[in-house]
Amino acid sequence: MPRPRPWPAPHRHSQEFDGGARKNPGPGGFGCVLLENGTGRHLEYVAGPLPGVTNNVAEWTALAAGMQVGWEVALVVFGDVGRGCWR
Repeated sequence: MPRPRPWPAPHRHSQEFDGGARKNPGPGGFGCVLLENGTGRHLEYVAGPLPGVTNNVAEWTALAAGMQVGWEVALVVFGDVGRGCWR
């Protein structure tokens, strides 16, 4: 399967996300930040607590929340789950 082509640099921003839980499952939280391409300036962020979740649920919640924040722009997404995503 061919790899998706990146969007032109002026229209691409990056998103960094992370989530985690204690005791897995247990109390957790998520967060992500939308960064401007080139400058690294913080454009927007979202974060919050998650009661009674696993690490995976917290990670995917962070990714989904970040995609909602960055819905209108082309994104390159980075997280510590070992995957990169293009939209």
